[in-house]
Amino acid sequence: MAHSGNSSGSASFSNRLRRLLAQHKNPRTDAPYTPDEVARATDLSAGYIRYLLSGARDNPTMATIRQLARFFQVDPNYFFGADDDDPDLETITWAARRLPPGLPRATLRKIVEQVVQLEGGRQSGAAEGSAK
Repeated sequence: MAHSGNSSGSASFSNRLRRLLAQHKNPRTDAPYTPDEVARATDLSAGYIRYLLSGARDNPTMATIRQLARFFQVDPNYFFGADDDDPDLETITWAARRLPPGLPRATLRKIVEQVVQLEGGRQSGAAEGSAK
């Protein structure tokens, strides 16, 4: 029986992998990584990465997931989250991982408080806009 590639796992994994490719830039080129660059860095084949990106392959091994997670510096569980994940939270997490090491905890707390405050303002603004 042929696999259609339309399972929720397939779409979810491929979407998450595409998001990682879009968010992470090659420091030498300042462009998003290509499947070929990821393949060279992970010892996976570029063809296999393209299959994963397209959703044609939807059941990578845990070893493959770990290689991709290590390359993109994310937790392997990133690939298993719910489809309704908050993209803002993912962006904040991605940015937080790139903060200089040794940043004082108080500084991190202030950053988080500012994000929460901005998020609250955005939500109340959306509520006011829908009430008009």
